[in-house]
Amino acid sequence: MKFEITPLCGALGAEVHGIDLSQDMDPANCSKIKDAFHENIVLLFREQCLTPAQQVSFTSCFGPVEPHPLGSREGALSQPEILVLENRADIPAPRNDFWHSDISFAECPPLGSVLHALEVPGEGLGDTLFCNMYSVLEELSPGLQKTLEGLSALHSAEALVRRNNEDDNNA
Repeated sequence: MKFEITPLCGALGAEVHGIDLSQDMDPANCSKIKDAFHENIVLLFREQCLTPAQQVSFTSCFGPVEPHPLGSREGALSQPEILVLENRADIPAPRNDFWHSDISFAECPPLGSVLHALEVPGEGLGDTLFCNMYSVLEELSPGLQKTLEGLSALHSAEALVRRNNEDDNNA
């Protein structure tokens, strides 16, 4: 299967054309896609029709697929590795209306996340935004880079827990 990778902008992102992610992928193509991910940070695959099993199969190109660690959120019935998020006005859902980085609280966070949008609202609604933190670090002064070198951060959801209702365990 031959496909093309087109950068979207200078900071991050590339679109992958000419590939059907519902088909089994050979190791060479998995490697090419993984390399493109490391180079571009975000990959866009338009108009893919995947079953949950096909999504997990594709995701495994990047390594072992980990279920979401928050037990308060349900996975897909057929594939518990997939976290189902529905943001509809008529269905109460976990709050995702704040800046976050998926699973950044883990001591060893996963390589990334795979988002498969089935229903997308109009332009400007429900946007998922990305930031190239490698570029942010590179733009810092050499002195500040040296100060930060070797440091680590502790991410806590304590403020989010306080913000939510007492019986809301979706923080």
